[in-house]
Amino acid sequence: TSLEESPSPIVYSVDIDGDHHSTDFSSAQQSLAEKQQRQKCWLWIGLIVAVVAAVIALAISLPMTMIARRDNDNDSSNNNNNDDDKEQQPKPSDEEPNFPYECYTSTADILEEQILNAKDPTDELVLIICPNTTINMGTLNNPSENDFSVSGGDIPLTLIRSNVTVQCGLNGKRQNNCLLQNGLVHMMVGGGLAWHADYGVVDPLFATIESWVIRGMTVTGKHTPSGAFGGISVLGSYPGHGRIEDCAWIDFRATKRILAVGPSYAQQLQRVEFPPSSVELTVSNCLFDGIIYEEEFFVTFNQSLHVENSYFRNVVLSAVLEEGCGAVPNHCRNLLHCQSTSIPNACSISNVCVENFQTAGGGPILIS
Repeated sequence: TSLEESPSPIVYSVDIDGDHHSTDFSSAQQSLAEKQQRQKCWLWIGLIVAVVAAVIALAISLPMTMIARRDNDNDSSNNNNNDDDKEQQPKPSDEEPNFPYECYTSTADILEEQILNAKDPTDELVLIICPNTTINMGTLNNPSENDFSVSGGDIPLTLIRSNVTVQCGLNGKRQNNCLLQNGLVHMMVGGGLAWHADYGVVDPLFATIESWVIRGMTVTGKHTPSGAFGGISVLGSYPGHGRIEDCAWIDFRATKRILAVGPSYAQQLQRVEFPPSSVELTVSNCLFDGIIYEEEFFVTFNQSLHVENSYFRNVVLSAVLEEGCGAVPNHCRNLLHCQSTSIPNACSISNVCVENFQTAGGGPILIS
């Protein structure tokens, strides 16, 4: 048997779907690539839009920031050299406050308005002090030489006519923040000390001053004495009847008294006298808090004083006057000294709260 070489194998290549399958696969790859390209384009467009918007917003806000920095007193780039750690005090402005009603920022203007409206005392006159007003009060230049002109601040809040109401804000509330600060006298009815830069010494316009009201004021700071005039906050020194309502004395240092009813020191020098009980003053719904005083807190000189619905707290004597009054009633230090023994019911206190009120001799209320 002879061996013979096997014929070479035949290999067949079979394309089942022919060229059709190859063409579809290429098209799919091309479609996917185009889709990815479109996504990249939209992504870049969105990114460009976001960058442009951010640039525009920055360009708008930058000038406003620079303006705010220029207007800020604490900006180190301005010329004020203010310290951020220091409390910023409000700056005085020559511009009148803008309120939808007429109001005043000076006690001198209050006095002038009464002078200009003096024809008929029966007409009611309401004078409003603008909310958030601080009035720095002055002192007398040389009263010992009959010079009652005022310097260093505004004149006392002075009433010289009947039927006048002076109040803080449109509703007369203490919360409207009208401050009388420092000075010799804060509120005065008559008194012989009324002075105006344009009118000189101003006397009350009528024989009595009736139906007057001071409402919603706050007194703070300390008295500024002038010679023998040691300072007093409220001076009721003209015949008539009036009220002080919803006022406050807070953190105040008095060189003598807070309130006196009767002839002022100037009137006493001029020997001015009033009939007994011709002056009547009512203090209602008032607060006295954080006060240092040296003589009687309230005192009357044969006149009438009524205190109601008020609160006294944290009132102390100055250290040098704690020894008391001995046998001399006028040297006592107390809440009320009513020097009106000849007048029935001249003084009264009702519905009053007293907390931490220091006195020296005679008890809190003294009648002599």
